[in-house]
Amino acid sequence: MSQKTISQKGRWTKHDILHVIVMVLATLFFSGKAGSAPEILRQLLVSFLYGFGIVYLFIGLTKKMFKYNPTRLQIIKWATGLAALVAVCQFLQDVYQTYLEALKG
Repeated sequence: MSQKTISQKGRWTKHDILHVIVMVLATLFFSGKAGSAPEILRQLLVSFLYGFGIVYLFIGLTKKMFKYNPTRLQIIKWATGLAALVAVCQFLQDVYQTYLEALKG
């Protein structure tokens, strides 16, 4: 195990809180480029649903195989990181689509 002891497992540290805040801000930033308010809210919802959905799917598929039991803290950190990744990927997709439309005419 890393530097955390068994008794500290599941407790929020400054690093954990900072990680979640940065990931949520990144998600908000890249979702904010989507346009109108309903579009921003839709993209935020999609990002967080994908983030949590992928984490729970991954845990469900690999928990017995690798014999681990993630804490609620780990799940939240993974999900916010994946939500930020989904928001960044969606932003890049929108930029790419805009670039293609500009090239076409």
